[in-house]
Amino acid sequence: MSRAIDTLIVFGQECDPHISRTLKVCGHKFKHVHFINYYDMPKVTYCISNKKSFMHLNGHIIEFDEPSIIWNRMKPCFKPDWKHPLEEVQSQKHWKSQWIDYILGLNHLFNNSQHYNSVDGIRLAENKLYQLYIARTLGFVIPDTLIGNDIDPIAAASFQHRLFKPLTSEVYIDEQAAFASIIDWDTMNITSEEVAICPAIYQLYEEKDFELRTFAFGDRIMSVKIDSQKNNISTIDWRLGHRLDIFTKFESEILDHEMIVRYLEAMGIKYGVFDFIVQKDGEIIFLECNPDGQWLGYSDHCGMNAEVAFADMLCERINGN
Repeated sequence: MSRAIDTLIVFGQECDPHISRTLKVCGHKFKHVHFINYYDMPKVTYCISNKKSFMHLNGHIIEFDEPSIIWNRMKPCFKPDWKHPLEEVQSQKHWKSQWIDYILGLNHLFNNSQHYNSVDGIRLAENKLYQLYIARTLGFVIPDTLIGNDIDPIAAASFQHRLFKPLTSEVYIDEQAAFASIIDWDTMNITSEEVAICPAIYQLYEEKDFELRTFAFGDRIMSVKIDSQKNNISTIDWRLGHRLDIFTKFESEILDHEMIVRYLEAMGIKYGVFDFIVQKDGEIIFLECNPDGQWLGYSDHCGMNAEVAFADMLCERINGN
């Protein structure tokens, strides 16, 4: 029988509603709940000798050999009155780099714990190239895609409509988040120098009937239907219409739940947030899977109580189960 687990260590912020709402459901099941996040600047010290290693965290001693549940949700979720302790930009960069390196190191020391998701798993699962490769390998239908910075094969692609997307979500142009957009090579005068600056995603634009955002917490799977085609704002990238009334709970069994679980297993992650296109003929097209995506707001809007499903997943190993 596996050892009982009574400690939850959250690499994230207490003010993050995903965390606070989930802990309202299951926090009482843990004897100890600890938070580590560089925005909160916890008092933490790693102690190691030839005999043992442990951590001082906000006045508590945590043994790395003791099994814990580790929840990695390193999303910036600032409190309303939060101010950076350092004013100079360069000092902020140094401060952040030191904390990130330190926290990643601490995270890797919990070898005897269950991670949701592990930092290594998140890093790999966020990679769009690998996402498409794994999805195709498992049998998902994917859009024809080119990823790179060489204009010749990109411009020569036979796509009637080319969708441009950044490789990561952390891309900003003129201080605005970069969303997916359709590009027209014939009229936009795009140069090889512009394309060569960095690799990006150039993808066949798939026609949509509607879209799905699917939350997979282990084998607990639920979906939100997104009627993105009902408003011009959300037609190409539904995130631009996140304030529109286009989200409803979706209970149809058109998705292959076993394939979704196999995807999580292939990626080495416990949960993920999937995006799919559903076409008028019923074809379902895989777009991506975010290993630490947003799910609470959509769940609340659609009355799905996703935090309960997430809490159930988080507590699977409590009491040695």
